[in-house]
Amino acid sequence: MKNSTPPCKDCMTIGLIQRDYREVKQMSQTLKHNIHILLIEDNEDDREFFARLCRKIPRQHIRLSEANNMASGLLALEDDTPDCIFLDYYLPDGHGIDMLEAIARIAPHVPVIMLSGQGSEALVADAMHQGAAHYLVKQDATPEKLLEKIEDAVERGLLKKRVAEQQEALTLFTRAMTHDLKEPLRMIESFAHLIEKKNGVNEECAHYFERICQAIGNMNELLDMVHHYSRLGHVDDAEGFERISLNEAVETALENLTQLVHDTSPNLQVDTLPDITGHKVLWALLFQNMLSNAIYYNDKDVADIRIGAEQTPKGMRIFVRDNGSGIPEEARKIIFDPFRRYNCERRGSGLGLAICKRIAEIHEANIEVRPCTPGTEFSITLPATLTDTVADSAPSEPSAEDAMDDEATLAHILLVEDNKSDIELTRIYLQEADGVAFHLHTVLNGKDALAFLDDPQNPPIDLILLDINMPIMDGFTFLQQYNKRPSKDHVPVVVNSTSDSQDDMRRASQLGADGYMCKPANWKKLGDFVTRMSNIRVVESANGIRLNRVQL
Repeated sequence: MKNSTPPCKDCMTIGLIQRDYREVKQMSQTLKHNIHILLIEDNEDDREFFARLCRKIPRQHIRLSEANNMASGLLALEDDTPDCIFLDYYLPDGHGIDMLEAIARIAPHVPVIMLSGQGSEALVADAMHQGAAHYLVKQDATPEKLLEKIEDAVERGLLKKRVAEQQEALTLFTRAMTHDLKEPLRMIESFAHLIEKKNGVNEECAHYFERICQAIGNMNELLDMVHHYSRLGHVDDAEGFERISLNEAVETALENLTQLVHDTSPNLQVDTLPDITGHKVLWALLFQNMLSNAIYYNDKDVADIRIGAEQTPKGMRIFVRDNGSGIPEEARKIIFDPFRRYNCERRGSGLGLAICKRIAEIHEANIEVRPCTPGTEFSITLPATLTDTVADSAPSEPSAEDAMDDEATLAHILLVEDNKSDIELTRIYLQEADGVAFHLHTVLNGKDALAFLDDPQNPPIDLILLDINMPIMDGFTFLQQYNKRPSKDHVPVVVNSTSDSQDDMRRASQLGADGYMCKPANWKKLGDFVTRMSNIRVVESANGIRLNRVQL
């Protein structure tokens, strides 16, 4: 009978460290038989001496590159990264200690063994303090000693590289958690407050509750995974790898993207995908990022997207193909790097494809971007150890738009907001939950807001609610452009943002904003500003609150 007691956290950590160490050991064993050493030594006799020692090391193939000063050594390092460097303490164009810093900048994970003609303890301490892996006195060098130092230094270098990779993964996901994952949680909290205000669970509340439950379930899984990942840098096979349907992973991704799919109505074709051994949550996240990119960055009226699979000599290949404008060749080299975005006109965290790459790496799969006509294809080639077949997909349901009060005296408010859920929440909180009557108009960015204000066919606006972070033209740029207009055309502007930064509040005020509130908008926050405005009159009655326009 299996012991159901979960392992303690310390045991898990020790186990993971031991596993990492075993992997590094295996890599160093592989390296042992084919090692590239760079020797930076100005004395020709000493270089020949070390070459003879290397040839005498048993059962090894050591490739020795040589340089006679700092300058040529750095050029050799940049040209062909070695597994280990032997560095003389004294060089004609500089001190070996000074060169340690330059080596660390170019190849931070390559170990350095410092060489010297004398065994001063002060020199040893200085070298080790500056980052040398070992110190070797030339006269004491033997093939056995050389091999011992090389093996230990290479192993240390591999461990150092692994630690750096895990730190990079930790940074990547911690930043993702504080940025991207705050948004869905804020939505969940907002919809939850909405339910609290309703009496009973009518059909409308049931709709909100269903959305909340769906989001909570998805986010709980994601947060657990991100927390695990941020601590460890990669996922342990024993903790989460199982037989999964990739079609079901696509379905989960589409459920998470219900609003985006509903708003954009892409043509989506999902072929029969294989069953594989993998992590269900991570594959759903991978497809979610791929699909949202294919929709969000598509320049066509309708996005055509196909998710398919094919067997290749290298293994099963999963692809996500779209009909967008494609990705330039120079951008393909950096597209998977964290926080690198080639399309600056669209807002994004710059983490989506970096996360996809990490998920592929966790599954020992290869991910790449390929050009296709038209559009772009992202390809994930799976190792043979993961693959097999089954299922299908297709969700999406809309939310209804309430009719606006048509009375001529009601004020007109322009909401400048790119997030469709925030638009819905603003309408629900102000017009339904708080019972405030006014005409609401929406645009998705500052540029569209300026165009709306300039269009004589649109009604005059009495108040602008302005988000900050938007694509094409953000809120601050809008305020700068708005300030250039004649003051007689100005109406009050209240910033409505997720940011509670004092710097953002100060900047908004300096640019002429009449107020600043944090999302979600509700009457308690907005009312503080509106009651002080001369162009809007607040009328309270048993039927609710009316915002009437004042004819000036």
